[in-house]
Amino acid sequence: MFVTKTPDSAHEYIPVQVLHITRRARWPDEMQRKNGLILQAEIPKTIIDSLAIRKNDQISYVRRI
Repeated sequence: MFVTKTPDSAHEYIPVQVLHITRRARWPDEMQRKNGLILQAEIPKTIIDSLAIRKNDQISYVRRI
């Protein structure tokens, strides 16, 4: 998975809203798609910190690169 706040044209991103961040080194975080579908993903804490991702942020992700 690749997560970004600024999508580029090289990948097909899925926009989501961050619902929950666990603050552990690597643990499932919850995101919600526009259609209401809830996704759980393991996002490394280093990525969350480097992008300054917070609850309710709108981010985009690519499931596979």
